[in-house]
Amino acid sequence: MKITLTLIILFLTYGTGLYTLYLSHRFNLVKSMGFATGVFLGAAFFHLLPDATQNFETVSQHPYPWSFTVCVLTIFLMLLTSRANQRRLESDDKHNLISGLTITIMLSLHSLIAGVSMGLSTQVNTMMILFMAIISHKMVASFALMMHLVKNNYQKRHCHFILIIFSLMTPLGIAAGSTLLHALQQKAILVEAIFNAAAAGTFIYIALFEYLGSWLKDNSGIFWGKVAFCFSGAAVMALLAIWI
Repeated sequence: MKITLTLIILFLTYGTGLYTLYLSHRFNLVKSMGFATGVFLGAAFFHLLPDATQNFETVSQHPYPWSFTVCVLTIFLMLLTSRANQRRLESDDKHNLISGLTITIMLSLHSLIAGVSMGLSTQVNTMMILFMAIISHKMVASFALMMHLVKNNYQKRHCHFILIIFSLMTPLGIAAGSTLLHALQQKAILVEAIFNAAAAGTFIYIALFEYLGSWLKDNSGIFWGKVAFCFSGAAVMALLAIWI
């Protein structure tokens, strides 16, 4: 099942990127970003954090909110890393292949952590929740990355090369997580708890700093449309929590 989900993530990410390169003017980013934001928040609060908390309680003899600790630390790590990357890009007036790869790596960090967490998952419900959150992020991120390259006049062959790297990052994370799952055996529950909490922190960071933060500056009528789609995404994840 993981192989099938991995292939779906790979092809949808690459397909969205190709679509953006040639038909970007037809892509409705507003609806996609709004719904994806709600999926991120719902996946983090309704699924990943509760699952991580339960796993930590299983392996820990001393009660402590480890899942929330890992989540908060991940948010701060992502914030510091993104800030350092932003300064580097601002100081480089010439947008070249190296800067494009830097942006690719930064975007891939979010989905890579989630990919490892998905690879470590032993329960189908957690795996499907991560799959939905990852695919929401990858499609929107693939669009944003290709739009950045197109607007800065990157050659098509460079765009394809960067898109291939970006598309492969999550499958590599899933493969790494699956390998760790078999290697760790008894400690797999603890590692899965850590990565689930880290994935939750990653999703919360994306929702707050990359999406919701920019909405506050939007004075147009699109703001309420984004909020509506965001609520819809969170509501879907909340309803899924009833059954899985």
